[in-house]
Amino acid sequence: MFIPILKFRSSEMRAAKAVVDMLSYDIVPLFEVFKDTYKTRYEVDELTGEFKTKMSSNGRKMRIKAQPNDDDINTLDLINDSINGKKAFVDFLRVNENKYKNFDINEVSLGINLRNFNYYRERVIQITNYSNFIPVISIQNAFENNLQQMQALYDELYRLTENIAVRITADCYEQYISLLKNLKESDYILFDIEETDVRGLKYDIKDFIDHSFKAKLIILNSSRPRDYYNKDFEVEGKTNLIKTDVIKSFKELGFVGFGDYCGCRDVLPSAGVAIKGAALSLLYNFSDNAFWVNTNKDTSLGALGFRDIKPRVMAQKHYLDPDDSCLAYKKLSSVDIGSYATWIEICIIRYINQLYNNLIVWN
Repeated sequence: MFIPILKFRSSEMRAAKAVVDMLSYDIVPLFEVFKDTYKTRYEVDELTGEFKTKMSSNGRKMRIKAQPNDDDINTLDLINDSINGKKAFVDFLRVNENKYKNFDINEVSLGINLRNFNYYRERVIQITNYSNFIPVISIQNAFENNLQQMQALYDELYRLTENIAVRITADCYEQYISLLKNLKESDYILFDIEETDVRGLKYDIKDFIDHSFKAKLIILNSSRPRDYYNKDFEVEGKTNLIKTDVIKSFKELGFVGFGDYCGCRDVLPSAGVAIKGAALSLLYNFSDNAFWVNTNKDTSLGALGFRDIKPRVMAQKHYLDPDDSCLAYKKLSSVDIGSYATWIEICIIRYINQLYNNLIVWN
C-alpha cells in the first residue's frame, strides 16, 4: 500500500482530483487538515425574506455574505468530492510550533484550536460520518497525549467505524504499546519516522516490528527535509537531496506499505504569496528511484523562472514519458509558465502516476 500524504490546500486537492482514477485499495491518500472551509450563505432581511444587498465599488448591487458558523463547515465534504467518495485517511493536524516555522496563523487556525483535546476528539469523531474515510488518531511527543484519553478515543471510534489508524512518531511509540496492541487486524499503525533517514533506524524499526502488532503496519516519512529550499537543488539531473530508500525497502523492513509527501516539504502555508525565490521542477522516475530536478537559481525572477524550466522539462519527455501516458506532462502541456502551486501539483501528480504504473513491482 502507498499513502500519498496531502495537505488540505488547493494545489494538493487539485492533484488528488487529477489522479482520482488511480486511487484504490493499493493507493490511499492521507489528508492533513489544518483549516476549515465553509459553505457560502447570504444575509436575509427578516421582514421581507429577501437577500440583503450593498453597492460594490464598481456600482453594482451585490448580496451581503453572512458570517460563517460551525454549521457551514464543509471541509470533509470537499475532500470527499475531490476523490469521488474513494477511500482516504483523514488526519486533523494539531500544529506543533516547534516543528513548523513561519506559518500564517490565519491559515492554520483550526490546527491551533485542535490542541484542545476535547475539540480534537470532537472533530476526529466527525470523520466517521463518511463510510469511506479512515479516522486517524495522531500521537506525537509535542503534545501531552494521555494514554487513557487516546485509548478512550479509540474505543469510541471502534463503536462507530470498521477501520481506524493510529499515526505515531517513532520517538514516542513505546509509551503507547498497550494502545497499539489493542488495534485489530483491520486497523492501521502509521509509524512516522518524519525526516529521519530510514537507514539509520533499522534497529529501532526491528524493535518496533518485533512487538507483533495485529494491525497493518505502514511506515511514513518526509523524504524532502523542510530546510532544503528550491535554491538548494542542483540545476538539473537526478537529485540526492530527496531520500527515496523507503520505496524499495519498506517490505524487507517488515511493513505492508509506506507513505510520504510525494517529494514536497512538510510545511504549512506561510503569509502572503511567494514573489521571489528559485523556480524548481521535481519529477519522480520509478526506474531510477529518484527525482529529476530542474532549477532556475535566479531568485529575483520568482515564478517567472518557470519560463526557463518548462522547455527543459519538455526536453526530457523522451526519457521520462516515452509512451505519452504521464498525467503530469499532460498537465504541463496545458499551462503557460505556471505558479509555484502549479509545479507542486505537477510534482504530486507525477509521483502518484509513477507509483501507480509500477504497482506490480513495488507492491
